[in-house]
Amino acid sequence: MSADDRKLPHLSNQSKLVSALGWVARIYGTFFFLFVLVFTVASLFGEEGPGTSVDVWLEFLIYPVLFLVGLAMALKWPGIGGLLVTAIVLGIIVEEPAIRATDSMTLLQLAAGLLYLVYWYFARDAADTGEQNDAKSTQ
Repeated sequence: MSADDRKLPHLSNQSKLVSALGWVARIYGTFFFLFVLVFTVASLFGEEGPGTSVDVWLEFLIYPVLFLVGLAMALKWPGIGGLLVTAIVLGIIVEEPAIRATDSMTLLQLAAGLLYLVYWYFARDAADTGEQNDAKSTQ
């Protein structure tokens, strides 16, 4: 193993920014995951429960459960998870625009999905640039 093989790769400013954006998205998304999880569990096991109507159960399944699934997926696959979270929150805004579009908590949850999407876009772009630079350096 040569001395060049032992050197750590130099991180550019862009890759540092992408890495920082990834950590912000993970921390922010984890915060909302835990926040929604607490209320979901409380709703399931509380005195009243989520309700007996099919519409109530369907809304319960769509919003908090798929929102939690999207945030969990975003830790491994930021593009897919971020898209799912963004679609769920936008669907809620479209379903009840008078209530949800002005609700700051809904907009903050939308930001979690958008952060993952932005991170995925720039991480993918940085990976493509890195592969091109590696291919040039080996030639």
